[in-house]
Amino acid sequence: MKKYLNIMACVIISLFLASCSQAQEGASADKGGVRDFTLQDIDNTTYTLSSYRNNQPVVLFFWTTWCSFCQREIKSLQEHYPEIAKQGAELFAIDAGESAATVRAFIKSQAYSFKVLLDTDGKVANSFGVIGVPTFVLIDKSGEIVATDHSFPQEKFKEITSG
Repeated sequence: MKKYLNIMACVIISLFLASCSQAQEGASADKGGVRDFTLQDIDNTTYTLSSYRNNQPVVLFFWTTWCSFCQREIKSLQEHYPEIAKQGAELFAIDAGESAATVRAFIKSQAYSFKVLLDTDGKVANSFGVIGVPTFVLIDKSGEIVATDHSFPQEKFKEITSG
């Protein structure tokens, strides 16, 4: 029964994200069609995706606090974050559609060390075509999307961080 509730919750968030407006104020198409965005983290620090182009690969992890699959993935990301950072990539865990207070409480109770950004209206998730959570988007150093998946794209990550 709990499994079906989780699936239903993922369907509901998918419908929510799909219903968000395609237009994002202040957003522009980056190289390769990547939508640039500026979001704040849980400590109100601002990050802009385009500032990483030509500097380092970026892993976007779209998730929610109530999604059990997301909770498993985010714990795994915490375990692997030192290696991700060592490979020169930036990781942004982007909560899609929840209030800042909800996300802050969840993250502070877990003590994650990577950046957690707030997409409270779901517009950034929608601009990346996120249909359900968890969703990973892997962006190479040049700013192009090289993988989108519901689990960490390990092989593509190795390709863009080796060499």
